Amino acid sequence: MEILSLLKLAEWMWKNIKPSKLLIIVEDDSDDALLLCQELEEQNVKHALARSGEDALKLMRWTRFHAALIDLGLPGMSGMALAKKIQEKGYRTRIFFITGSSFINLDPGQHINIIRKPIAGDGLREIIK
Repeated sequence: MEILSLLKLAEWMWKNIKPSKLLIIVEDDSDDALLLCQELEEQNVKHALARSGEDALKLMRWTRFHAALIDLGLPGMSGMALAKKIQEKGYRTRIFFITGSSFINLDPGQHINIIRKPIAGDGLREIIK
């Protein structure tokens, strides 16, 4: 997605969507992204989709997101690296990781919110609270 279209999307979102309950999905897999967006639309949850960590950070400069659903296995900037950048920038966004992997290696003492793919209504309702 071109930077200009990302900026136009962010501007439109800022004007038309209540930012306090806006979610951002950061997912590179088209099928998983489509399923997540459909589930959120069924629950009337406003959301934006970014295909990479870099695109997510561009959107986050313009819009306050209530929560972020971040794929752990993003190409380029990993999901964990994106979460670290979000925290470093001081964004007040609840972070949830999504993964289809059965093994996740965490540092000792590290606690993160992980939701398994495919995500159903119960998992999303917890995030939306």
